[in-house]
Amino acid sequence: MIRERYEKAAEIFQKALDEPEGKRAGFIEIACEGDADLLAVVRGLLQSDSEESFLDGSLGLPAPAFDDDLDRPEEIVSIGDYEISKVIARGSMGIVFLAQQANPRRDVALKLLSIGEDTPGSLLAEATLLGRLQHPGLARIYEAGTAIATLRDGATAAASFIAMEHIEAETLAESISRAPMKRLDVARLLLGITEAIEHAHQRGVIHRDLKPSNILVDADGRPHVIDFGVGLLRDGHESAPGTRGIAGTIAYMAPEQLVGRMDQVDTRVDIYSIGVIAYELLTGNAPHGAADSIDEALLDRIRSSEVDTKRALTKSAGREFAGVVAKAMSRDRDDRYASAGALADDLRCVIAGRPTASDDGSAFRSLWRYALGHRVTASLLAGAFALCLAAILGLALASAEAGRSAERADRALESARTEALHAERIAEFLKAAFLGVDPEEQGSSVTLLDAIDYASGRIHRDLADVPAVEADVRSAIGFVYRRQGRFAEAFEQTRIAHRLHRQFHGPDDERTKGAAEELAYLTWIYEGDAAASLAGLEELLKDPDSETPAHVGWVSMKAGLVALAMDDLPRAEAHLIVAGPKLVEAYGEVFGARAMRHLSLVRLYSGDHSEAERLAREAVAACLGAAEQEYIVARCLVTLGQVLVERGRYDEALAVLGEAEVRMTALIGPSGPDVADLHATIAKAEYNAGRPAAAVERADRAVEILRSTVSLSHPDLASTEAFRMVYAATGDAERRDRLAAAYRTLDHAFGPDHRLSIEMLRLSLEHARAMNEDHAVRRLGSTLEILNERRLARLANGAG
Repeated sequence: MIRERYEKAAEIFQKALDEPEGKRAGFIEIACEGDADLLAVVRGLLQSDSEESFLDGSLGLPAPAFDDDLDRPEEIVSIGDYEISKVIARGSMGIVFLAQQANPRRDVALKLLSIGEDTPGSLLAEATLLGRLQHPGLARIYEAGTAIATLRDGATAAASFIAMEHIEAETLAESISRAPMKRLDVARLLLGITEAIEHAHQRGVIHRDLKPSNILVDADGRPHVIDFGVGLLRDGHESAPGTRGIAGTIAYMAPEQLVGRMDQVDTRVDIYSIGVIAYELLTGNAPHGAADSIDEALLDRIRSSEVDTKRALTKSAGREFAGVVAKAMSRDRDDRYASAGALADDLRCVIAGRPTASDDGSAFRSLWRYALGHRVTASLLAGAFALCLAAILGLALASAEAGRSAERADRALESARTEALHAERIAEFLKAAFLGVDPEEQGSSVTLLDAIDYASGRIHRDLADVPAVEADVRSAIGFVYRRQGRFAEAFEQTRIAHRLHRQFHGPDDERTKGAAEELAYLTWIYEGDAAASLAGLEELLKDPDSETPAHVGWVSMKAGLVALAMDDLPRAEAHLIVAGPKLVEAYGEVFGARAMRHLSLVRLYSGDHSEAERLAREAVAACLGAAEQEYIVARCLVTLGQVLVERGRYDEALAVLGEAEVRMTALIGPSGPDVADLHATIAKAEYNAGRPAAAVERADRAVEILRSTVSLSHPDLASTEAFRMVYAATGDAERRDRLAAAYRTLDHAFGPDHRLSIEMLRLSLEHARAMNEDHAVRRLGSTLEILNERRLARLANGAG
């Protein structure tokens, strides 16, 4: 009931924000349909959104309310399904416990907001805010609501709480108190913070209270931003004009934040706070003097100057890094970075030892300085690009001369000139990308990805005046990122490229269609939206003007993969049958193995295990020994391993998967989504072979890779976490509970009649039989029978 109320209130609240301010009160009264409690919650949300904060802040606001009989929260032993372990933080924003959730069994950070009250609007407001955010640098929210709190003496009362991801870490304040950080370590830490804040800003969330005590640093040095208690939720990043409200911590507030006019508070207040944190980390001192009042603090900010800040930082940070921090801390918000993304770009440049946007020198001068110090490398690269440019120009001119009429020749010549200019801009841009990565300053060997990262950070500055060139470069960079398993960057670059191609060339241009194909595929492999991805790919296959074997082969292959993930086997088979011959026609026989291995999985999931094994072995044989096809061999071996696991030949499967692991990691290293799939398959084989500890270890690796690769809401991540949950179970009771929780996870991610959901239900049935739980056996058996019949009917009808 609490969760339903939260979801309903959040839905009404979001719709109310779209209404004119004068009509919101009437709108929410109608929407709440006479539910006085629901109306009170929505009113609280709107009040929090328009006035001050989502939680009681740190500037004289009242502390959380606790019932007179329960004024010692340390005495609480449980809140609902959460068993309290200890207090880990407390303050005016509430009390945070380390607690253990009963189902699923895991540690959580439980923020207690009030006892003895109804659910406050501030709780639902912060929960609404956090629910928008899914980023590795931000703690996830699991649940928000009200439950019964039980004390040691048996007393009880209602308690309002938010359950969040517990991160084993210390605060940045604790970390820096022990030892100073090196300059590049500071830059890397700030980049992690800025990327998390950029994610929040893109979803309309402003933190407003960034400071070292609100940043956790884990054992790997990765930062996690916490406590959005005084955050703002602004669609379009706009504040409500004319309102006043001061929230946050004085030492880290921007001047306009100290003034308290909400119409002046936007995402740039967070950028200012990041600048203050950077100053502290680099110098060991606060940039401003201690202030006992808002007025004193504001005066101090006004007196400060960017020149003084940069001068104070240059010795410890270097000129360029000092310029970045000074720009972030500019007292005039219009002189700061316009976005967290722009700040992140410059931090990446600092880390790589490249010129930044805040650098006083020109990009040409920086490039010239590098070239002078690296004459051989510069000459080789310049020569290579000059040859490429000459070749492109020659082809373009030849194309123009080949025209059969003066009119066609004129058009061709004009087109050639345009293409030549574009080629020249691309050559200049790529040359700067390669020369801009200085191995001496970076302190390590420079890779292709170093140059690509540098290039991606400069696109919006260097190519904004030529959208056609920008689109081509972004398409190429997006493709490289996708092949390297960096899906978030690939998705962003491809999304922008598709928009620019469509805008500049039109929807029917081959470049627009190519970007649309890549974007549709990334919609599945990164975002996890299989239905939208498959619809986009199938729309491309309807185009009669794009029927080259390569195009049809690749799009059909991708469509088959997405349909396979959806457990829509008829559509998967239809697409893969088309893909195989087309890829062979375009690229040769070995490429037929790609379609064949996926057809093997279609047979496997259809229940024809012997045919699945035959196809899997044929796929391996087709590419084994082929030049430059080691990666296809590795993927085919993984497919064969999957088939052998399902056939119950676990030791044989592990041998095949071991060979696949050697080949794959030698080619692409220990990360990437394909490596995650390999670890997940090995985990399943180990578990069925009676080695749960080994299974958990492999599942952990798969989860870690996926968390850094795909969207946190991706179904593949959910399924891997679900199976890992089962592998880690100890004891019959815990195994039963984890099987049930894992089934709910898979049901939510894929639906009840997906093969993975049914597999988990089958495991639950086997466990119930082993435990002689007759009632559970009858209930699960009946449900399993119904779902199997539903799945078979769906497959027979060819419906996804």
